[in-house]
Amino acid sequence: MKGSNLTVNRISKHFGGVQVLSDVSLEIKQGELFSILGPSGCGKTTLLRCIAGFETPDSGEIFLDKDNILSYPPNKRHVNTIFQSYALFPHLSVFENVAFPLRIKKLSSKEIRDEVSKYLSMVRLEEHHNKKPSQLSGGMKQRVAIARALVNQPKVLLLDEPLSALDAKLRQHMLIELDTIHDDIGITFIYITHDQQEALSVSDRIAVMDKGVILQTGTPSQIYESPSNAFVADFIGETNFMEGKVTRIADQNGYVSVEGFGEVGFYLDQKVNVGDSVKLTVRPEKIRVTKEEPRFEGNPGDWNVLHGSVDEIIYTGFQSKYFVKIGSFQIRVFKQHVMYQLDETPINWKENVYVWWNSNDGFVVEVEGR
Repeated sequence: MKGSNLTVNRISKHFGGVQVLSDVSLEIKQGELFSILGPSGCGKTTLLRCIAGFETPDSGEIFLDKDNILSYPPNKRHVNTIFQSYALFPHLSVFENVAFPLRIKKLSSKEIRDEVSKYLSMVRLEEHHNKKPSQLSGGMKQRVAIARALVNQPKVLLLDEPLSALDAKLRQHMLIELDTIHDDIGITFIYITHDQQEALSVSDRIAVMDKGVILQTGTPSQIYESPSNAFVADFIGETNFMEGKVTRIADQNGYVSVEGFGEVGFYLDQKVNVGDSVKLTVRPEKIRVTKEEPRFEGNPGDWNVLHGSVDEIIYTGFQSKYFVKIGSFQIRVFKQHVMYQLDETPINWKENVYVWWNSNDGFVVEVEGR
């Protein structure tokens, strides 16, 4: 089974007077696990339904390889969809649920038996073939839905929030299952989700959507480490924002005057000019927190050092989250517990601390007027 390239070219869609998709374009490569990520109501499910053939866009084109499939009905598109609700037939056994698409195609009994057995083995449900959906766990129902979709041998598999009904631990387990199945069969997966961790965990590439527009497309590390704007930075993980005017530019770094902080350095990943009003982002795990003032080798100007007091501490097991008050501003710092925490010198609530980070870990995500 092999996947196909899928190209979405300038798709727009209105419902009544509301524009749900606005000039959306994507190029999804053969065999990719591609996620479309965004908050509820951003248009991602409508986009998936346009690809599947359940909605007709107002304008644009959709290509499967070089074939424009926009005029094709859903059953002629070589695309299968897995829904949030699994959509299993409650009166049919696991075997018959998976066999259903093949019976519609009027395959022989032997062909059906061989194909169903093959895909039940792939999702590790061979021993449950006689059970009804009501006798299965949520994760097992999801695997039945996957087997039923794959038995049709689609070129593209669409997954619409497939894990949203599962609890957190089972969701993590099913993510690994999905990733393994994708690697085994090699077809193109398009995964719709509002969960950032799901998308970051399994995707080859991610498109971030908001208000019917694609804001950024890239690998998980590109999306997380180099967000293209403030929405992406804020939606993917947690971050700190700082605003001010650019005061000077030196080599690969710029410097901005932030009220209450003084001058803060950042990495020049895009063109800015002295005097521009900008918004910076720096991830909490890039920042360090210590009771002692840091000492640096090399150029101290490469580092931002601020002094404040601990406003709040949240212990989560593998890390602690520190909320440090600096003037009227609060900075989030994530400290990983790389050694037994009780052997460390603790940082306590209300203590004075230094927070510090390398200028290369700060990025501009907004420039006023652009």
